Amino acid sequence: MPPIYFGWEESAVLAKEKLLQRSSLFVKEVGDVSSRAQQGLPIAEAVPRLVDFVQVGPNDGAHRVSIRLAVSALMPVLALAAAGRLEWSPYALLASTVAVYGRRRPPRTRLRVQAEVAAAQVLVIVGGAALALARPAPWLLVVCTAFVAAATAALADIRRWNPPGALFFLFGFAVCASLPGTDLADVAVALALSTASVVTVLLVTALDAPLKHASDTDTPIPGPLPGRIIAAQAVACLGAGLAAGLAAAALGIDRPYWAMVSAIIPIIGSTTSAQLSRAGHRFVGTLAGVIPAALLFQIHMSQLVLLLLVVALMGCTEAFVTRNYAGALVFLTPMTIAMALTTPGVPLSTLLVDRCLETAVGLMAAVVAIIATHRIRHPRTADATG
Repeated sequence: MPPIYFGWEESAVLAKEKLLQRSSLFVKEVGDVSSRAQQGLPIAEAVPRLVDFVQVGPNDGAHRVSIRLAVSALMPVLALAAAGRLEWSPYALLASTVAVYGRRRPPRTRLRVQAEVAAAQVLVIVGGAALALARPAPWLLVVCTAFVAAATAALADIRRWNPPGALFFLFGFAVCASLPGTDLADVAVALALSTASVVTVLLVTALDAPLKHASDTDTPIPGPLPGRIIAAQAVACLGAGLAAGLAAAALGIDRPYWAMVSAIIPIIGSTTSAQLSRAGHRFVGTLAGVIPAALLFQIHMSQLVLLLLVVALMGCTEAFVTRNYAGALVFLTPMTIAMALTTPGVPLSTLLVDRCLETAVGLMAAVVAIIATHRIRHPRTADATG
């Protein structure tokens, strides 16, 4: 049976796992999630080889998801540009990430999964906007975001969404809760725009459905994860997110949720070695992505141009994330920096340093959480360390 996708930035990893298998990072993918969760490799084998950072896996329909995401994100940006309300674009862009869900599922199943995810994403976006009304202290924002991450990680596992994990929900909540100058009217705007955006996603997915592709498979959906694994992963997200976010806030970094994202992403994985390998890819990919970001943003860009660049980089990220995760970060890092630059007054040099520092902080928290929960997730691998 083909492997399950693991997801962008928390996108899915069908091609990624195939690549890891070729690189001897996985022995094999077993028949169901429960059995697979009990497999592991020595931690030393989780260290990616140099070739792993440049080897690109098969397409497997990645371009379809990339196009759906880019179109779904572009339409609301153009509408807001025409209305002269680009400051509202985060609500729409964050909701458009629903387009990445349901990869390698038949069109009808994909629509169902996206509809479920859409409801959750709209809820966290509106919740984040509502929290922004209180102008929360950094520590309070971190705590609330960590609990959102844990709850949505568990929900994604229970509902068997692909990609699994809490990435988009964490990011949607934290970004909206951090937007300056939010008032009560903006909460209503968040609800309206996020709803309109996910409806756009569903329409784009429905229009794409008649265009048959080999990636639209009827792959059997694996059975539910054991409760102990769902709970362990949720607790790992909570602990790693809290540790990374509070550490970043203590360092005085403006966007502690960047560290929290890096802390929860590696937790998505079927084995401890796969999780640690993902952490390695994220570190190297982020460092590599800072270089083009530093060069690209020497050019002065208007807010509209920055947002159009964000849309293009979202599509490029999704095109690579299941094929080479480190490579995807080369696009994702400039995309994240571009989103931050849409808020005037933030020096580029500060954003670049913060991105590297918060990635390191988040990954350290992730590694601790992964190793700490290893025995719970893999109780039968008494002699293995990875």
